[in-house]
Amino acid sequence: MVEIQYDDGASKQLEEGNAVVFEPSEVVEQIKGSGNRRYPYKASGNTLILNVGATEVNWEIVLFEPNAMEINTPIGMYKLSR
Repeated sequence: MVEIQYDDGASKQLEEGNAVVFEPSEVVEQIKGSGNRRYPYKASGNTLILNVGATEVNWEIVLFEPNAMEINTPIGMYKLSR
């Protein structure tokens, strides 16, 4: 993960070592200083439906390329690079 772009136009550049890992049944957010968070998910088209505790949260994939992804999440746009 290289950047989070917030709805208000602000953005945060992330240092190396932050990542989003897609496993067959879980999404893992690896955030330096905050640890790893695992969320079970299911996919429906370009939308990932994550189970965060008792709540379902939608992540919409808006860009999918071999070395880059952009995912619209409730906190902002995750910009990922491989």
